[in-house]
Amino acid sequence: VDSVGIYSSTTTMSGIADPSLRLSSQEFKVASTANELNEPSVVLKAAARHLGTVCMDKSKAYLKCKAENDGNPAKCLQQGMAVTNCGLEFFKTLKKYCAPELDAQVHSLQMNNHRLDKCRKTQSALDNCVFEKMGVDGCYVTYDTEGSKSSYSS
Repeated sequence: VDSVGIYSSTTTMSGIADPSLRLSSQEFKVASTANELNEPSVVLKAAARHLGTVCMDKSKAYLKCKAENDGNPAKCLQQGMAVTNCGLEFFKTLKKYCAPELDAQVHSLQMNNHRLDKCRKTQSALDNCVFEKMGVDGCYVTYDTEGSKSSYSS
């Protein structure tokens, strides 16, 4: 899947091309010129819940468009690009205000086999930075961090 949610191949599971997923020349032009979110998976994982909060409305609009178009992402290029652009802006802002905290969380995930439960201290620091410096309102009931309403504590 590319940056706007379009499958690179237009083949079905049987290997036969599905004509409903083919892009028009204009759609292809839009899809092929879109910016991409070039973050490694560990960075995406470290920031996932904040990215999800910040880009929730755009993501919902994209999913709604796909649902209204039989799941065909080619019909939702503008909404897909809006999700990608939101992600690009989010990471630009995150790195501006919270780079040390993000780097610490990424390093912790890398050193702990991507296990979030082993990285709660660095996650708390990232959460606090995002809440305070970016104004993202987030309280997560399933995460045992300082900025969360823990479902694990007594």
